[in-house]
Amino acid sequence: MSFKIVAPDDLKDVIGSVVSPTISDDILPPVLDNYDNVPAHYLSIRKHNLKPLTVGSNAWLSHMKEIYDIYVEDMKYEQGKTDAGLRWDTTSEKGIYQEGLCNMLMEYTTARHDYELKLLEVSSNTQTVPVSLKKSEQRKREKELQKKILKDNEILERLRDRVDAIDHAIYTEYHQEEVGLKFEPCAIMNDRPLV
Repeated sequence: MSFKIVAPDDLKDVIGSVVSPTISDDILPPVLDNYDNVPAHYLSIRKHNLKPLTVGSNAWLSHMKEIYDIYVEDMKYEQGKTDAGLRWDTTSEKGIYQEGLCNMLMEYTTARHDYELKLLEVSSNTQTVPVSLKKSEQRKREKELQKKILKDNEILERLRDRVDAIDHAIYTEYHQEEVGLKFEPCAIMNDRPLV
């Protein structure tokens, strides 16, 4: 490829001789999609010919209510963090952590208590059929006893599953093996004298 050096005086001759390239029918120019970087929700507005909301219309009021509800939820969460920090006499992050852990432990002890109470009730009930009864009455009582045992076992299993689920939640939420609970910034209790 060779280039011709053009002097400024000869420039007007060169400019006049520039010919625009012709496009042959075999090669089509690339089609550029102008909407490649446009967010999808804007495209849906354009595709569906949606019109902007009119201030004061029902759709506008509904949309404003959605925005306000989200705002209220965010404010409740932030206020809850602040309240937890004040209740636990610490920062809001540590307060949320300590309150969440306390609530989880209370839920665990309640579930464990319910399970142990039902277990005590099942084990203290007499589970025998008197031999002195007639055969037909004995079979009837045995069936009733079997139904009661099955029902009690289902209840015990449900209660035990609840205890295990809460135990697992405590472990996954408040203990991380790779760091260890004692190194979590929220887990470190403030150094306060006991009153």
